[in-house]
Amino acid sequence: MSRDELSAFGRQLYRALEETRVGEAIRDAIRKARRSRGQVILQLRFDEQSVELASLPWELLHDKRRPLLAAGVVDLVRYIVYPEPVVSLEVTPLLRVLQVIASPADKPPIDVEKARASLDKVPNLVVERLSRATYDDLLKRLERKPRLHVFHFDGHSTLQDEQNVLCFEGEDGNSDPVDAEALHVALYNQVSLVVLNACLSSQMTGTSVFSSLAPALIEAGISNSHFGMDGPQSLD
Repeated sequence: MSRDELSAFGRQLYRALEETRVGEAIRDAIRKARRSRGQVILQLRFDEQSVELASLPWELLHDKRRPLLAAGVVDLVRYIVYPEPVVSLEVTPLLRVLQVIASPADKPPIDVEKARASLDKVPNLVVERLSRATYDDLLKRLERKPRLHVFHFDGHSTLQDEQNVLCFEGEDGNSDPVDAEALHVALYNQVSLVVLNACLSSQMTGTSVFSSLAPALIEAGISNSHFGMDGPQSLD
């Protein structure tokens, strides 16, 4: 889409909010924030069935004067209503990161050295890597001590049967698709932070927001997640 088309779509989204009491509240909050030279924090809350609403690019909100997020007027937080509390996991330095770099033979190759370097240069991290980027090897590592703080995935994501899947490596070296449920099973209460450096990993699909990779991590007890779109790119 062109810049004009993105702006037009952002204005449509803003008009939809203006038709409710939300629009009035946003305008009032922006006026107050301008006087105090502050920023408005806009939290959009979605229930489990709000797949279409949650999948809209609310980051494009445009009030006819400027794009609110790009101009720094508004900061946006997406919140999924979920009945279970997030379990806090104890984190003590140094941070222990498991980096999984998956480059299946049937997908475009991943720049492994670049992916490794992105973490190797970060101070105060203990970085582990799987010898094979398979789902089974991930499960085996999560069963062992010491406990991990961060799961970092570099690789591909795609749509399969209208669901997001991560492309791990299979025993034959080709793609082994891992869906939201399998990721939930693996990571449930295991880590405090997840980074998915894979395209489509934040895309909403299916009839429930929890059928997508990003929200599935909320069900896995993870409140801090960062998702990439075609390269290093938060969904709170």
